[in-house]
Amino acid sequence: MQDRGFYTVEQAADTLDLTPGRIRQMLSGGNLEGSKEPGDRGWRITRESVEEVRRRRSPPRERGGATEDRGELVEALRREDEYLRRQLDQATERDRKNRRLLAAALERIPPQLEAPAEEREFDIGEAPTPYRGRRRPSDGNLAAAEEHLAAPFR
Repeated sequence: MQDRGFYTVEQAADTLDLTPGRIRQMLSGGNLEGSKEPGDRGWRITRESVEEVRRRRSPPRERGGATEDRGELVEALRREDEYLRRQLDQATERDRKNRRLLAAALERIPPQLEAPAEEREFDIGEAPTPYRGRRRPSDGNLAAAEEHLAAPFR
């Protein structure tokens, strides 16, 4: 027997294709709206609450426009996925090409020779002097300055 606007636990279970025990759990958890009748009459569950649960549980094909919206969304996500995969493939190929070019360029650079240990090590207070045994150009001698400048190129 159904009151206007209310279901019993058994009627709600039949409508939602659930067990009466599950309906009681949903009532206790607040997922269904209902009130306990005084005495032993049980629960009175609102029709709106049952219909809301049915709408949430129904598959998309039963909701009309939602199926089309979902299909469009799936198609849009597939297109986005394809686009992002193409972008990733292009970036990966570009990175491979750049690594090959960099490796080729590095092979062309001659190895650097290390300076002998005696020239590398000096006290912090002393700067190495490039004038070993030669006259310094600071004495005003133009020939000594030219000789000093030309020495590295000989």
